[in-house]
Amino acid sequence: MLPNTRASLAGWIAATQQIEPGANMPSFNQLSGPELRALAAYLEGLR
Repeated sequence: MLPNTRASLAGWIAATQQIEPGANMPSFNQLSGPELRALAAYLEGLR
């Protein structure tokens, strides 16, 4: 299980299939570091 942090969320977005093989969500490893951090911050704000 991953810690509930922005960095972990960004890592999950970038490497979903490496963290959880077979997950329905694809990996978004084409995003840059700043894009991943911005997306993670946005998703955190939806809570």
